[in-house]
Amino acid sequence: MKTDTLYIGDANSEGQHHYVSPQASAPYEVTSRYESGVDTADGQVIYPPESDTGRTTTGISEFDLEIVPKNLGVLLRRKLDYTFPNQRAEVFVAANHRGTVGAFKPAGVWYLAGSSTCVYSNPKEELGPAQHMVQSSNRRFRDDEFLLPLQLTRGCSKIRVRIQFAPVPIPLFPGAAVSDLAWSEMRYDVYCFRMPR
Repeated sequence: MKTDTLYIGDANSEGQHHYVSPQASAPYEVTSRYESGVDTADGQVIYPPESDTGRTTTGISEFDLEIVPKNLGVLLRRKLDYTFPNQRAEVFVAANHRGTVGAFKPAGVWYLAGSSTCVYSNPKEELGPAQHMVQSSNRRFRDDEFLLPLQLTRGCSKIRVRIQFAPVPIPLFPGAAVSDLAWSEMRYDVYCFRMPR
């Protein structure tokens, strides 16, 4: 069951969830799509773009999320801007009892490889030299998920999550410059697993 949502870039939602990210960018708007089908067909828009707001950070993001104490585990779902490649972060969780935050404990590494930019190569000869034709998709929106260990969430009605950016400086292809790296966040949804009634 879904128990909470944090909208990044929305001042009210960030305030309610005590969102803190000293190295975060100012909120910015993206108009794009998910990977959900063709844009147009026969001159008609089939899958229109949508707009959303988010931030990027090269440091730490922290925020509170409400959960169900008798959970059987918690899933975080992040909406992100897939323009930024190889987004990787270390995740930590602390219990938050009535505003008193406990010690942060490691929950794992959150990693999404790739980006909306890729390399296309189609040489004329079968064994011809590789071509490096860089192409960017207009599909910048992604949802990515991360499971929190049960021992960090059981018995808590609220947790504080710390996301610590841990960059992976891999070029798109050998010899290419490394792209700008950052952790992108537009929305965090939290879901609690429970036994069926």
